[in-house]
Amino acid sequence: MREGDGIISLSDWIYWHVFKPTFGYYNGSLMFAITFVLVCWIFCWVMYKRKIFLKV
Repeated sequence: MREGDGIISLSDWIYWHVFKPTFGYYNGSLMFAITFVLVCWIFCWVMYKRKIFLKV
């Protein structure tokens, strides 16, 4: 995504335009981290329920 003079990642854009204005600097960072962990957890939980396992 373009932002000003450079390209900004999607996660940075979400933090700066959703979480920071809503919760402030410190709480916005905390809420972004909690949301990230929840999204990863839900993704893994859905894969587990469908019995999809990735072997490395």
